[in-house]
Amino acid sequence: MQVRNHRNPVARFRVLAEGGAWIEVPAPTTNYFVQSEPGMGPGPYQFRVTDSYGNVLIDSSIPHLENGTVSGAGQIPARTVAHTVSSIGLPSGSSTTLS
Repeated sequence: MQVRNHRNPVARFRVLAEGGAWIEVPAPTTNYFVQSEPGMGPGPYQFRVTDSYGNVLIDSSIPHLENGTVSGAGQIPARTVAHTVSSIGLPSGSSTTLS
């Protein structure tokens, strides 16, 4: 399995097992997530993707398609970073928040 066109780096990829537990799927350096034993089963699948900023996307009803592409139903949110900075020209003790 390969996650494509995601906004932020993928940190974790999990698949929902029959019993209702999320199973971690390792990613070797090739960026393909490979679940060896016991495998992911025949599908359809429910995946949980966590990016490097902690955003989580859960996508379900993903069919098994050998050597093909399946479009997901969602996208990881864009990264938003809030910084507080002091600026010359602001009164002492004032600050501005940038996003």
